[in-house]
Amino acid sequence: MIRSAIVTFSLGLSMLAGQTDDLQPYLEYAYQGTDIEAASEDIAGRIEAAGLRFLGRYAPADDPGRMIIVVTGDDLISAVAASAPTTGFALAMRVAITRQDGQLVLSSQNPPYWGNAYFQDGYPAVAGRIEAFAATLAGALGGSGMGFGSAEELSDKDLRRYHYMFAMPYFENMVKLAKFPSFDEAVAAIEANLAASQVASKVFQVQVPDKTVRLYGIALGGERGESRFVPIIDFGERKHTAFLPYGLLVMDGAVVMLHGRFRIALSFPDLTMGTFSKIMATPGDIKKLMRALTK
Repeated sequence: MIRSAIVTFSLGLSMLAGQTDDLQPYLEYAYQGTDIEAASEDIAGRIEAAGLRFLGRYAPADDPGRMIIVVTGDDLISAVAASAPTTGFALAMRVAITRQDGQLVLSSQNPPYWGNAYFQDGYPAVAGRIEAFAATLAGALGGSGMGFGSAEELSDKDLRRYHYMFAMPYFENMVKLAKFPSFDEAVAAIEANLAASQVASKVFQVQVPDKTVRLYGIALGGERGESRFVPIIDFGERKHTAFLPYGLLVMDGAVVMLHGRFRIALSFPDLTMGTFSKIMATPGDIKKLMRALTK
């Protein structure tokens, strides 16, 4: 409780100062319960009651002990609308329920952490909107959460130029999956391929009103999907369940995804090279699964 109060107080001071120097990728909230389905209904109801929008949910990696709920809100959408289309990866945030030791652990992505990574130097211009969304989400989930996910807290400057190590990709090194003559043709192809796919499925979609920017959340199934790589990388005491699903972004006729070696490292900043070596094929596997949705 003491550390929670300190984290909450210091975060409040940093927000007032217009900077955040103690960011963790995830926040954990107090929650009582043992039934994951009942909990997901409860959390989805709280989200909508708070004026946010419930986008979808699923059990990642075919794991009955995990549930992800995806949420957005006007503040997130307006922040993206006022920024470059590539910031569309910030259109949705994830809330996770994970069963551990017979109890449920409630967590979420930390919006300022991911906002700094996705908006980069443009973050200060939208910081108020991201922080307003974060406050509304925290209220829906039961109060200020405790940060976790990295042994060392990252600063806003760290996140705006984040990469895992030398020669590893940055945010801007996203993978270009396909180019269509128009936004409508890109969306039509993705929807048709999702309907036919045996290994990938749509968890959510959210679009910026009056703009040709749409984010899809894709559940990655099959032998090379989530059930393969999640158990390898998410083995810590506090689970990073909220890092999924993977995003597919449509901007006009272009379809892109974040490079796996960026997106996974951003989600697991403490990942060792030894563990990374066990999933060397995963970024390529994700790329293949996503590219199949754009044919």
